Amino acid sequence: MAFTPGRTYRIRNKVSNGLVVTPKNWASGETQLQIYPLQSDGNRIRQVWHVMPLDNDDVMIVNKKTGLCVNVHQNSTAPSMGVQQYDIQSPAVASSQKWMLRPATSGYYTVVNKKSGLELTPQSWGTSPSTNLQQYTPGEPGKREHQYWALEVEDEYPQITGLRPIDRDPNDIGDVIRLAGFTEPPRDTTPEVLIGQLAVPFFTIGDSSPQWQVDNSPYYILKRYGYWQKVFFYEHPGTSKVTKTKKVTVGLTTSTGKTVEETTGISVTAEASFAYKGFSASLSTTYSRELKVTTYTGEVHEHSTEETIEREYQADGVRVAECLWYRGDRYTVERMDGTKVLEWNTLNPAVEVLDGYRG
Repeated sequence: MAFTPGRTYRIRNKVSNGLVVTPKNWASGETQLQIYPLQSDGNRIRQVWHVMPLDNDDVMIVNKKTGLCVNVHQNSTAPSMGVQQYDIQSPAVASSQKWMLRPATSGYYTVVNKKSGLELTPQSWGTSPSTNLQQYTPGEPGKREHQYWALEVEDEYPQITGLRPIDRDPNDIGDVIRLAGFTEPPRDTTPEVLIGQLAVPFFTIGDSSPQWQVDNSPYYILKRYGYWQKVFFYEHPGTSKVTKTKKVTVGLTTSTGKTVEETTGISVTAEASFAYKGFSASLSTTYSRELKVTTYTGEVHEHSTEETIEREYQADGVRVAECLWYRGDRYTVERMDGTKVLEWNTLNPAVEVLDGYRG
């Protein structure tokens, strides 16, 4: 089941009289998870969890206080293996940190480990406080409800829950600044148009420490703006034959490929497509859908390249002005408070408009 980002939850067991998933002894580091009564003091925040969506309806369940995630001990696929909170691991590790939430009955879910296919279960079907949690096979009818969990909203971040998909064709960025005479257009770019936006979990973005991120910006907002960029203008009097050339950098035109990749896990190609590495690969489908970008699946060798524009004009006595525009895009990464982490621009020569005016 797909979950909307931006809310935190208490994860309550159906048959244990209101007990919720809790780190043992309120630990801030790696520790066993248990079911325990919901607290009203400062420890309550340790019983609250982000359910952070990834592609394919997978989620990572991250503690609001510690920034650690729900993980199977030793990344095991064995039944009865304990479930803990643990540091978020690189996708290169065959980890057990992805989960699936499958509707069960009357607002309850089973919490299924992606790697093992086993379900979050109180040990020995226990219902008392401090019962350890483990992964286990689906129980028989008399035990099945011990594996049912309610996700009760604790709080939310309106700037994330209120973020809506942009219903706009990515090519709908308006027209270029048309020539009305022989004067060069006064601006180098047209006004930007918001093409797409999405919220992504903090662990997909390189920005300070994970603890700082979970405290200050558990989600980040990425946006794409489209525009036209003027790359060539020439006014030809028609008195002699002339060939005009201009070199233009296309692909990634601001920031460096390394900076973008280290911050987002996105590798921008010279054709302005995206390849995904690290955590961003777990959101590649979401990126492509919400930002309306093209996915590149090969190895990226160049982030930008230099293109030569060449235009030939005749000695025919005809006065002419020409202006060439390429499609440009600006991408931003923002924290939840609106401060900017990174931005980069791309230029795509495959999408162009050549405008002309004759006297």
